[in-house]
Amino acid sequence: NAVLSKKQNATEGNQLAGLYNALMMFGKIFGALVTSVVYTINPILSFVVSGVLFLIAFVIIAMAKETPTTQH
Repeated sequence: NAVLSKKQNATEGNQLAGLYNALMMFGKIFGALVTSVVYTINPILSFVVSGVLFLIAFVIIAMAKETPTTQH
């Protein structure tokens, strides 16, 4: 949402909002399917998998660098 609020162009903001919502639904649908399969294998494994995915996401976000914007 913070990214969407910084956009000045309405079209670009709408496209980002649509992409954001699509990715959220993708995660909810396929996340539930994957979790049910992993839970069937071993209930503890679902927590391990979610922890590993969280760490991977954390590393990706930490490595991303925000480019400074100059305003005149």
